[in-house]
Amino acid sequence: MSWEATPAPSPRKAPAFGTTLLAHRRPEVYVELTPDLMLYVLGYLEPRERHDVAANPCCRQLRDRVTNNREVWAHLCQSAPWRCERADLEHRPAPILRRLHRTVVEAASSVDNAPVELVTHTMNAHSRVAGVQVQCFRTLVDRLHCETFRKNALEAGVTASVVKALWKFDDAAELQVVALHCVVFLARPIGGAEGMVYHRGMASRGLDAFLGKEGGIAAVLRSMRVHASDAAVQAMGCWSLVNLALNHQQKLELLRLDGLDAVLQAMSGHLTEIEVQFRALFALINLVIPEAGVVTTATMDCGEDAAHALVVRGVLAAMATFPGSEKLVRCGCLVLHNLSLDDKNVPHLIGFGVAGPLQRAARSHKDADVQRSAVSTLRRLHVALAPDADLLASPLIDGSR
Repeated sequence: MSWEATPAPSPRKAPAFGTTLLAHRRPEVYVELTPDLMLYVLGYLEPRERHDVAANPCCRQLRDRVTNNREVWAHLCQSAPWRCERADLEHRPAPILRRLHRTVVEAASSVDNAPVELVTHTMNAHSRVAGVQVQCFRTLVDRLHCETFRKNALEAGVTASVVKALWKFDDAAELQVVALHCVVFLARPIGGAEGMVYHRGMASRGLDAFLGKEGGIAAVLRSMRVHASDAAVQAMGCWSLVNLALNHQQKLELLRLDGLDAVLQAMSGHLTEIEVQFRALFALINLVIPEAGVVTTATMDCGEDAAHALVVRGVLAAMATFPGSEKLVRCGCLVLHNLSLDDKNVPHLIGFGVAGPLQRAARSHKDADVQRSAVSTLRRLHVALAPDADLLASPLIDGSR
């Protein structure tokens, strides 16, 4: 069969964009715009772009089905990242919801590099919007390293706002993590360098917000109970307890509210999570130092000796699981050292066989704190070692690093 060229089709004027599709509505060539489809597409955009696209219709169909659709705006307000309260959205028309969505988008973007007064105002003005709170907390965490900013934040009442959010959004794990990170720095005494050994006379502000039935300490411990299976919450919760225990009144409150039990539960529930184990040991360093007025936790169903026995078991288990982590072994040695400062703990430490792990730590790690704390504790246990520097004072460690 011979091949013959076919004549070219006569040129036709191209129809206006979309007219053929709209006229025929054939499934194979036309995808009908629906609110569900639009929400799916908007999910790929950043929050501000999401608002701009939905609020500025390019055609009548988008205006009718999206821009003026209250269900679309209720969904955008209620879903991530804003998580507005459902009760705040009910019975509100589309224009009001659209304005609310624009307000929270602008509020979240306004706190970047803003003065602390504006951050505090934004937190208080949108105290029921989880997404705005999270953005404010992230901004604070980035800047609370600076002591000048931290002083301004304390004076502006940021601590009370953070504690309020911890109680308000106790089921939101992401918010709890960043809020607890703020507590780490807000609880740190003013006037000290990061990682230094603290003394009891240093100024510690924010007591009104941390103490009491609805205070920050109770909120931190509740967060750790509610999110017991979340390693990030447990690690950050333990980290915040490090600095909360630097103040005598706060330490008493921590132990009265079973803070020691909360740390031990975090350790037993996340045996293979090095960050949880490290932060928990860091918290125990300050919690187990013997001092006047300290009481053992009330609901552990055991006495002080049994509570300290649980601490020793947890410390030894963590050191055995992560023997190569110098920072973790350092904290473990410091916990055992501070326990040994109470003479009645010495027989228990000997009975648990802590001498072996301490000797291994001293041989394996050249860190000065490991050497001093391990050698000093072994001497208190009357285990003979070559002469070395002794650690005479009980170390209070800041956890802001």
